[in-house]
Amino acid sequence: DAEDCVHPSMETMRLGQQCGTTEQLHVCVRRDLKSLSSSLFKFGIDASTGQMYVTDNTLNFEGVSDSSSLKLRVRATDPSGAFSEIERSITISDQNEAPTISNQQGGMYTVDESFLSTTIHPSTGRRGVLADFIIIQDTDASDDFTTLRLELVSGDTIRPTFGFDSENYMVLLPGATLDYESISTYELQLRATDVGGAWSEKTFMINVNDINEPPSFTLPENAESFHWSIPENSILGTPVGGLITGTDPDAGTTLTY
Repeated sequence: DAEDCVHPSMETMRLGQQCGTTEQLHVCVRRDLKSLSSSLFKFGIDASTGQMYVTDNTLNFEGVSDSSSLKLRVRATDPSGAFSEIERSITISDQNEAPTISNQQGGMYTVDESFLSTTIHPSTGRRGVLADFIIIQDTDASDDFTTLRLELVSGDTIRPTFGFDSENYMVLLPGATLDYESISTYELQLRATDVGGAWSEKTFMINVNDINEPPSFTLPENAESFHWSIPENSILGTPVGGLITGTDPDAGTTLTY
């Protein structure tokens, strides 16, 4: 005759955590627990005490239909085999869950050091875009693309270099430059935050490709230009102007003149 009762159960309950109280079950001996929902094996029952418990790692509010309520049938059996059954409902209460971050390249980018914020990416056709967009998702119904916030929290502290456009593509900021000789790898920590304040982070790696860069000249000391004069009739081997010095940004390069 026991009426159907509802045990509020957090969707984040852990494996083996108690659900409800023994007294609420009104039975002495437990032999069987049958699930009437499509989500099987979420709960178990102690055959000697009648205490119900969680049997999977987590319960998922979003994964249960019928207003997130699970219906269970509990059977009590005595030593002679006589039994009776009652139906129980367990309502899973929603909890704010953190969003997730991913992208099609697995969080690894490779870009030439000559890449600029005005460079058009070959596959996306967008200016300054390093690669595919960052995917942020949240299972909670209150969160979607418009409510989730994506930000860069570490790895870009020397100077602002990277950011995101309106569609969550990672971009090179206007005026920023990449220099393999200065920084060849960026380890960026991205954070996604939902409206409830829950957040998660993921590391993205950006490897900068070395590009052969042309050398440049530096003016001799105290010189304002490369314009010099020399007296006529100067003998063979007379030095002309100051020492012309070239520099190359590529490490280990030997210049010839």
